[in-house]
Order: sequence, then structure tokens, then C-alpha cells
Amino acid sequence: DHFALEESGGYLAHALSQAPQFASRAESLRRQHATFLSNLDTLTDRLTATPARFNDWSEACQEFDNFLSRLQLHEEAENDIVNAALEADEEHAG
Repeated sequence: DHFALEESGGYLAHALSQAPQFASRAESLRRQHATFLSNLDTLTDRLTATPARFNDWSEACQEFDNFLSRLQLHEEAENDIVNAALEADEEHAG
């Protein structure tokens, strides 16, 4: 749902309308959504498989932590676009 909201004109849409110079960077981030969803599906499949496809829970937790770290960097990059767009808009207005 999170990615679907972003792709249907979420909070980046307004930022890009104010600062279209960030559109290619935003598109690059948008293309990452499918990879994140695929990674999450794979992780879910591995967790629910019988027998489990992890050596132990620490391996599963580590893989999930790695996923969350990548997702956090992705979200920070999107926030950077919003902040840069706001700055560009303020410079243009001021």
C-alpha cells in the first residue's frame, strides 16, 4: 500500500511539481519499489516454507534487518528530494 500510494501521486508529486529537476532521481527511486516488494515476498516465502529455508532465526532476523536498512535509505532519499524541492521553491519565491 505504501508504494502504491507513492506511485499514484503521493507526497513526491507535489514536490516534483514545484521542482521538476528532481524527476529523474524520483523515477529512479520509484523503479526500486518493485525490487523491495519482490524482496519482501521472497523473505515471506522463506519464512513460511516447510521446512523453513533459514538455518536459524538469527539468519532470518539479519536478512530482515538488511531489508529494513535498504528501505530506510530509500525513504531517506525520497525525503531528500522533498526537502531539496522545498528549498528550491523557497529560493525561487524569495
